Amino acid sequence: MAFRPPLKHLHIKTQDSGFFEGLNRFVALSALLLISLVVIWILSDIERSGIVLSAIKNWSYANLNGYYIYAVSFYIIVCLTVILWPSFGRTKLGNDPNAKPEFSNFSWFSMIFGAGIGIGVLTYSAAEPLWHLSSNPETIMSKDLIMATLSNNGIRLPEGADVFAVYQEQIAANTIAPIDGVVLPRSEEALSAAYRYSFLHWGISVWATYSLVGICLAFFSYARGLPLTMRSALTPLFGKHLEGKLGDIIDISAVIATIFGISQTIGVGLSTFASGLYSITGAEWLVTNTASPEPTTGALLLSLFIVMCLSTASALSGVGRGVKWLSNINMVLSILLLAFFLIFGATMFALEMLGKGIFNYIVNLPAMMFTVWDPNTELGSWQTSWSIFYWAWWIAFAPFVGMFLARISKNRTIREFG
Repeated sequence: MAFRPPLKHLHIKTQDSGFFEGLNRFVALSALLLISLVVIWILSDIERSGIVLSAIKNWSYANLNGYYIYAVSFYIIVCLTVILWPSFGRTKLGNDPNAKPEFSNFSWFSMIFGAGIGIGVLTYSAAEPLWHLSSNPETIMSKDLIMATLSNNGIRLPEGADVFAVYQEQIAANTIAPIDGVVLPRSEEALSAAYRYSFLHWGISVWATYSLVGICLAFFSYARGLPLTMRSALTPLFGKHLEGKLGDIIDISAVIATIFGISQTIGVGLSTFASGLYSITGAEWLVTNTASPEPTTGALLLSLFIVMCLSTASALSGVGRGVKWLSNINMVLSILLLAFFLIFGATMFALEMLGKGIFNYIVNLPAMMFTVWDPNTELGSWQTSWSIFYWAWWIAFAPFVGMFLARISKNRTIREFG
């Protein structure tokens, strides 16, 4: 049976002039209408809408944990396959074998870093390992093991007692023997786990989610000549049917997911930006309480205004100018910040933990990729609060980042995404 030739033309009706020039009016207006309705509904009754959205979130956490875990694991496997398989990896994302990429390697990587994890990693790079140092799956499983051992030895825990403190007291009193494999909070073993789970959340998982979308869009757009839209990546499945309402629905869903994904990212970034302004200026109006500073509404609005001005200026100047130069500046500042901590911090300790953390992450990645805990347990609650939250964030943000990756990656190979 002969295979059908690959589809190299997909007609999508777009406007030739006016406000929606170059856009599909139905897709743009439908997405705008749906997002506006959601915003109006939220603002009309913030308390009730918050309850409904929390209920939806809790339901998804209780029932879709396995989906998120296995979906991201699938992305990782597919990306590693296409990158490492020689014939796939050498595939050029363009139809001219002699054409050069539009951007230098440094600018290309800077834009990928800024669009992908720039805000998040600077926010959580220090906070997340510190949190996991006290609570991570290793310490939670150790807690369960200690409680079982204490119960088997007839030792009853006082109400509200610290399990680990009681365990250490019993060890000191020779009431029980030390338990093999127990990881105590804020110990060296917990530090190793803290790095491992931080790398899990900010390592190959996020890049696989983004790269898979970017590779698909870039391949079908630059190598096959299809429009740079989400529907183009699904042409092997649906073919010419994507020229109609099915394709419109796919693009509308991608726009809505992008807006909500960006909203989460901007929310994290604005809070960090406002807190940074307070730390630099000391202006008390920026926070609600100086003892436990939280950004005020005014501080968040000011941060939003600054971000909007910079984003608008960057977008209007184009990818080749404003976006590229802002990304380059961001990368240079990030490198300088890292160099500062390496020079003036605990350099050898940091390098040692970085090496150990990466090694432990690689060794334990297969197990961490496919482990799903019951969300009604403490382990499942941790996984929901951290891993599932991140996976949902990455998937929602993937259409935006993937589209951007495709836009800046013409004439590069699939392996370069790795």
